[in-house]
Amino acid sequence: MRSISLLRTFSVGVSLFGALALAACGGPRERTPEELATAALAADTLGEREAAVAKLVEAGPPAVPHLRRILAESDDPSVIALAIDGLGRHYDFDSMAAIIDAMEHESPVVRGQAGVVVARLLGRDRRFSADLPDEDRRRIIGYTRADWEEVSNSDYFEEFKRRVRGEE
Repeated sequence: MRSISLLRTFSVGVSLFGALALAACGGPRERTPEELATAALAADTLGEREAAVAKLVEAGPPAVPHLRRILAESDDPSVIALAIDGLGRHYDFDSMAAIIDAMEHESPVVRGQAGVVVARLLGRDRRFSADLPDEDRRRIIGYTRADWEEVSNSDYFEEFKRRVRGEE
């Protein structure tokens, strides 16, 4: 009986020590952007994958290459849409061609989010909707690609990006 009591006391002491150690270190270790991207692509549940992308977006600019990877590799429309939103929040103009491509995705969730981000980054609302008939969507996407070519090849592109980011 005494050995069971000592074992319980020891277990409680170890548990308490572990909790205190975690608290002293600031709690559980934050996952790196690489770990979050891996979780966004491979976690067991959709909820875990979505949560990983959401947390990744909060990581700031270091998240951008990982969000691009998720956009390119994920099969989950909601995960892709969250990655697109994150790229837009970080004003990732280098991903604009891939985001415009996502306006043609089979999922209306992805198409819709891509349309919102493209309009925000381009500063031009072509009235894109994920639910438009195919022909109308293709026409607007064509105009959008032309808009992007015009803006990205402009002598004022760097100034344009600063203004969109709110830096001026």
